[in-house]
Amino acid sequence: SAELDRFSQLLNKARINAAKTAEREMRIYFKLLSMEHAEVSLRVESRAEYDSWGSNDVVFLFKANKGGVFQPVHKVASGGEIARVMLAIKASISKHKRLPVLILDEIDQGVSGEVGLKIGSILKEMSSSMQLLAITHLPQIAGKAEHHWKVSKSVNNESTFTSVESISGEQRVNELAEMLSGKKLSAAALANAKELLA
Repeated sequence: SAELDRFSQLLNKARINAAKTAEREMRIYFKLLSMEHAEVSLRVESRAEYDSWGSNDVVFLFKANKGGVFQPVHKVASGGEIARVMLAIKASISKHKRLPVLILDEIDQGVSGEVGLKIGSILKEMSSSMQLLAITHLPQIAGKAEHHWKVSKSVNNESTFTSVESISGEQRVNELAEMLSGKKLSAAALANAKELLA
């Protein structure tokens, strides 16, 4: 019908404008996350038939390097790049849509060191407007949290138990130091853990 076509065209325009905004914002996050030359291309393609989402397909393409060719993100991005692309998407969405709670499960996959600190800073900024739960093995991210829970498993006879314990103070320093250097806590790891919490 004519009305359906009219609404579809309005939705199409809104999606094209939103795609341009998302591309711009994600480029900013990529630079913050040490992917200076990475870019995304969000292509809004029209189709003749309608479904409950309208008459568009959105194609998400990515290139990590200058001079590269846009391709589907899952074909060209490494594990660490995919984690950073996902963070850029979620950080961009959180600027425009009030999300009450966001749970991120190992958003730090495939990254470490300086990039981990940058991810932690972005997560800290995001947490100012929402409840953010981040599951991480990276001390650079855990050190940015306001609250820290340690999740551990134990086996008793034929059963496995999972426990969650809130930690703070010296316990938290020790946990971050263990994340940095293993069970044997060195003076350097403890000093580094205290620095991450500063």
